[in-house]
Amino acid sequence: MANDLVKLEPIPLDLRRPTRTLSLPGWLAARKGALVVNLQEVEGRYQDVPTLPAGMMLSDSHRAEIQNHLASLGSLLSQTPANGVDFEKATFAAIAKMLLVKPAARTTEEAAEHRQDVFMDVLDDVPCWAVEAAIRLWHRGDCGKDERGKPFNYDFAPEPHALRKLALKEMYLLRQRMDALEPILKAIPYVDTTKNLERGRAAYRGIQAGIAGKGDLRTMTYDDAVALGSQLTEPESNLLDAARETGRP
Repeated sequence: MANDLVKLEPIPLDLRRPTRTLSLPGWLAARKGALVVNLQEVEGRYQDVPTLPAGMMLSDSHRAEIQNHLASLGSLLSQTPANGVDFEKATFAAIAKMLLVKPAARTTEEAAEHRQDVFMDVLDDVPCWAVEAAIRLWHRGDCGKDERGKPFNYDFAPEPHALRKLALKEMYLLRQRMDALEPILKAIPYVDTTKNLERGRAAYRGIQAGIAGKGDLRTMTYDDAVALGSQLTEPESNLLDAARETGRP
């Protein structure tokens, strides 16, 4: 394909700070903007699916670039202490540094000794880079408000459960990016189904009319049902619907 011979602008990703907002390349931004969920016929059934204009369907190179980017994002989501010693060390180092800079509020010396272990237990399934990002926001005083709607006290280190929630928010930002790109891979070319849908509605009205005695259901074809349904006025169609709902002929 001619499009596949052109070198694509890659999808940017800052591996040090994965949630950093970077501009999408033009080819992807255009498709993201054009993506629309439409009612389409798929394998004989009408269903809502993501669609793109036929001229904007992905080439093999487009598809490979998105798939590789999604794989990179997925790999980042798996960088948790539970999944590797290196990730565990990174999380441990981030917490240790935070606790050196920010003391804990209202704690004893004995509790402080065990605090690091509590943080590690709570953050076992959270990516190390998300923990680092949450701590960075804490030091900047940019974490918003707590679950009670009160500003955080940045004079002290966050409680383990609070740091977990803040780190999960960072992780979800990456998941949202994946959720925005995955439908583009699944998109099919848009086809105007207006006429087919109207024929289907007309056929339904025609069948209902046949049940009401306005035609012979034994010999009625789909085209016959469409023709009969198309002849019904709106008041007649409404009467048929009302009769069907009440069970009266």
